[in-house]
Amino acid sequence: MRMSTPRTLLLCTALGLGVMIGCILKRQPPDPVYNGKRLSKWLDGYAPTGLFHYDSIRNADEAVAHLGTNCIPLLLKMLQKKDFPLQAQVAQFLWSHQVTNFQPRWASGECASAMLAFQKLGPDGKDAVPDLIKIYQANPDVRGWILGCLGAIGPAAEKADSLLVRATKGTNSLIRVYAVNAISKVHAEPDTMVPLLSNLLSDPDIDVEGQAAFALGQFGEAARPAIPMLRKTAKNPDKNLSQLAKQALQRIEGPLLDGLEP
Repeated sequence: MRMSTPRTLLLCTALGLGVMIGCILKRQPPDPVYNGKRLSKWLDGYAPTGLFHYDSIRNADEAVAHLGTNCIPLLLKMLQKKDFPLQAQVAQFLWSHQVTNFQPRWASGECASAMLAFQKLGPDGKDAVPDLIKIYQANPDVRGWILGCLGAIGPAAEKADSLLVRATKGTNSLIRVYAVNAISKVHAEPDTMVPLLSNLLSDPDIDVEGQAAFALGQFGEAARPAIPMLRKTAKNPDKNLSQLAKQALQRIEGPLLDGLEP
């Protein structure tokens, strides 16, 4: 008996998806196990899609903390995930029509989960820095996530300093904000970073200015050369920017009087 066209199309689509998934699985990095469940499943607790549950986030944190650096290969793979148009359309069709209980794992969700895992790893993620730099250079779509990962690693990510400097000079304002935020957490090479951040206090993007003021405060005493520019910024009519500059000055030179001497 000849099958109907819709059913034939559905079966062919499912078969094609199966072959595609099989090819992908062959290239998958190790997926370590904690308490009988694979890391990739624990990381679903970080997923920004659906409802956030504190228990699932806490459980994901616990799994990452236990597995430590064994998480890194999978996290790097997640940061390289791409949503190919046909793959995304097929997955969305099957899921939305309840043909399977498979739920699509979109690239943005994978990247977000990987970044949160690096936040839990902190300095233990330092061995991933060279690969994170390569991924940043290879794929502009994930640069914001990569900068978040580098910031999460903190001072141990100092090898990425030159990348962070370049990132502050691009045309994408959001990436520039992320780069300055990462600098505030890595806070290495003050001889290079403090002058860079001081110049950013006069950036045309007020979000970059504010992040630069905050970052300077994280350098503490090493940011003293930036005091004149911070004092000027502290008088800015924008209250949020002014407050960030004042807070930075407090961290660098101690409590300020309300009058704020020039």
